[in-house]
Amino acid sequence: MLFYFVIILFLVLLSIGKIKRVSNKTVLVIIMMFLYFLATFRSIDIGNDTRVYHNLFKHICSFHNLSFWSNRYEIGYLWLNEIISHLTNNFWVFLFIIDAIIYYAYYLLFQKYSINPLFSVFLFFVLGSWGQTLNIIRLQLAIAMMIYAYLSKENNKKLFMVVFIIMALFFQRISAIFILSYFIPKKINIKFYSVCMLLTFFCYLFFYKIISFIAPFIPTLNHYLNSSTYVMGDTKIATLITIFMRLIIIAFCLYIFIKKKNNMDFENCERIGYQINLVIISLLIMIISLRFNLLDRCSYYYWNFVYLLIPNIVHYLNYENKNIIKISIILFGIIYFISVNVYRPNWNHIYPYKTILFENVLKS
Repeated sequence: MLFYFVIILFLVLLSIGKIKRVSNKTVLVIIMMFLYFLATFRSIDIGNDTRVYHNLFKHICSFHNLSFWSNRYEIGYLWLNEIISHLTNNFWVFLFIIDAIIYYAYYLLFQKYSINPLFSVFLFFVLGSWGQTLNIIRLQLAIAMMIYAYLSKENNKKLFMVVFIIMALFFQRISAIFILSYFIPKKINIKFYSVCMLLTFFCYLFFYKIISFIAPFIPTLNHYLNSSTYVMGDTKIATLITIFMRLIIIAFCLYIFIKKKNNMDFENCERIGYQINLVIISLLIMIISLRFNLLDRCSYYYWNFVYLLIPNIVHYLNYENKNIIKISIILFGIIYFISVNVYRPNWNHIYPYKTILFENVLKS
């Protein structure tokens, strides 16, 4: 855990201070590159699914038979494996390419829409998304596509937005859940919250009928429905902890936003209100996932905006309160990171960290 403590310490220092004569943008690039290399050159034993993805890539390199895997993996991910297999049969070169797509998306999101991008990176690391990039590659690829779609939408590039949305669906069909984000209001709206809560209650109550209707249209869903890992009706401690954590964060952000919104200009008020609404949707999806724990992955499309929301909302506190709240958030994030990786290491399986680079050195 010392290795991760050192990383967290550097992230904390960088998020609250500044290196003389070095721009924050340059520091952000260096930090994201560092995390990117850690994710890319991890050992095959790091991440619950790394070995599975390794075996899939090696099989495609050898046989180029995508139809053999078509009922298990989305066709977009299989095509990506096939394309890269013609360039290399080295799995870590494969990860180098895949992770570049993922990390560049997060870099653009933090750099453009966070008031404190380095604080966003700290939250990205301690609240679990960095660990996910070492684990659930297909989901993170789909999230990256949706981030690119969001950036295209904000830049008025609607054609690119549509292209990225379609690409996300080819990596994970559940990406369709993020299409709803384009109908979410940019203001705090009680009517919207009431409708969302009613829909959440309806989906929770009639979940089994809804999933039975959807399953025939999503072949890969049947794999998860028959899996011992993803169980319907099995409430896991991870989901309950996550719901509790998100409730605390949303309550805090709503409270600050309501108190400080008169100090915000129109653009920032809309942007932060929209981010709050997206994070609330992630909470409601997590509640529904109490019925079927695989659905928690749908919430990640919305949850990633919390890494923008927290720095943006903290920015509007006065100097004294800002420091107290920031320290509290940092301590909360560190405690969460330690608790998950020490007491629930199987969630992402990133502790203790091992890299293929050192393994190769030892073998030689």
